[in-house]
Amino acid sequence: MKSEFLLAITQLSAEKNLPKEVVISAVESALVSAYRKDSFMPTQNIEVKINRSTGRVEVWAEKTVVAKPADPKQEIFLTEAKKISSDVKLGELIMVESTPQDAGRIAAQLPSKLFSSVSMRRKHSAIFEEYAGKSGDIVSGVIQRIEPRQVLIGPRTGRSGIALE
Repeated sequence: MKSEFLLAITQLSAEKNLPKEVVISAVESALVSAYRKDSFMPTQNIEVKINRSTGRVEVWAEKTVVAKPADPKQEIFLTEAKKISSDVKLGELIMVESTPQDAGRIAAQLPSKLFSSVSMRRKHSAIFEEYAGKSGDIVSGVIQRIEPRQVLIGPRTGRSGIALE
């Protein structure tokens, strides 16, 4: 049975007219940033994988194999590393599943934040493409916002506007 998280991703994919794999990849990338801030070292290599069948979020962290770890976030006992890869040696790097306890909470909060920004960029891009070929033409619109280096102009139809630089 699919999780609510995976169903939400599927629904967002359909609503935003984006391929499901693109949506999942975007969520995985955003989760890497979120987990790195909360649970790992800022420069530590981590990967996030969302199981496409169950929606389970797995976080994998790169750790150095050592005889006696001084920092468990970045190092792993040789004996533990051998359970993952039997041919690993001291000093080597190995990816270790290190999913934090709050992985589900962080994952559940992320899609709505991520997709509002992805959706807005996609909408602006589509509108820009519509008007890009009209360079030199006179079109009517309503100035919605003026910012440094750009003006946001919206059509009179009430649809979202376009930023001009």
